[in-house]
Amino acid sequence: MGKEVAVIAVHGIGSYAASFDDPDTRFDRHLLRGLRSGLKQDFDAFVRYEPVLWSDAKLERQQDTLLQENKREKLFRDLSSLVIESLSDASNYQYFGVEDSRFAGSGYLIANRLYHDALLKLQGRLTGGEAPLVIVAQSMGCHVTSSYQWDAAKDPRRILGPQGGTVSAFCALQTTASVFFTGCNVPILSMGVPREHKVPMRVPGPRAGLLPAEGTVWRNYFDPDDVLGFRMQPEFTTFFSGQHPSLKPAEGQAQVEDRRIEIQGLAGLTPFAHNEYWKDARVLKDIVAAIRALINRP
Repeated sequence: MGKEVAVIAVHGIGSYAASFDDPDTRFDRHLLRGLRSGLKQDFDAFVRYEPVLWSDAKLERQQDTLLQENKREKLFRDLSSLVIESLSDASNYQYFGVEDSRFAGSGYLIANRLYHDALLKLQGRLTGGEAPLVIVAQSMGCHVTSSYQWDAAKDPRRILGPQGGTVSAFCALQTTASVFFTGCNVPILSMGVPREHKVPMRVPGPRAGLLPAEGTVWRNYFDPDDVLGFRMQPEFTTFFSGQHPSLKPAEGQAQVEDRRIEIQGLAGLTPFAHNEYWKDARVLKDIVAAIRALINRP
């Protein structure tokens, strides 16, 4: 008999809220189809799935307005959209400190609250309120996920707002089992932090329990033609060598594994490879394998 597994999908840069209600345009449609196809009846039986829509709706409207005001031919319109969304999402996601008057209305807090809301909704569908968690994150969603786990461990106010409160172990990503990053831009979004001070995500999380090795992995997929996707392993060499000035790796903590892939088709030869990872059979196969290992855990 299989066991319950929680899965979240975290979007990257761009505008997604308006298109999410349509199954043919929602940001996670290719991932969802791949998981259903790979897991078959086990998906409905054992997987509790939830998308994370963390983008600020106000910012999405501003992005759409800017694109309308600066219309271009299709190829350049798509490229312009990628640039505008990348730069505006990054500039909107700034941490000011919980004591700063700007924090309460910041895009950073909005993202963390929306992330927490999705996890809280998912937690309500779990038996006992906990299960091993698999995270699939794209693009800037990788950075938002990494920051969220760090913030939840440091200060609930960074997640819930200046009033504070309690963030459950599950909603703090403490039951994380596996993490899959695609088109990750953490290296450029964390450029202001010296590598010798960087701390990776805790995978598996401290409350994940004893799980099969196949179900406790952290992988980062990048295509060399993707101008927004980067290797992650070099960012944490100091930490995993034990040379971080104040923190050490936890026992059994997984190191991120970079996997270079060549996205198929015409898009894979262009910067638009950035949006194609969740269609790739190799990526989907790896995610399905981890989820299946967790379903079949002792």
